[in-house]
Amino acid sequence: MNKTQKRRIEISIETREIKIIKIRGGAANSAYCGQCGAETRYFSPTEIAGFFQTAVGEIEQRIKDGKLGAR
Repeated sequence: MNKTQKRRIEISIETREIKIIKIRGGAANSAYCGQCGAETRYFSPTEIAGFFQTAVGEIEQRIKDGKLGAR
């Protein structure tokens, strides 16, 4: 008698999406990054929500979770 064994192969893929926003001209809001100390432009959660076409609450939660921030 031949015994057959079932094999299961599991593949996990982790993805990450990065969007870089470049704006030319206009008044710039700037502040110092709390992580690296560099001066950087910043956008309000409302501006970011408009860019990503999502709710402001979603943006605020991502900031609290450390999933969204200055680079």
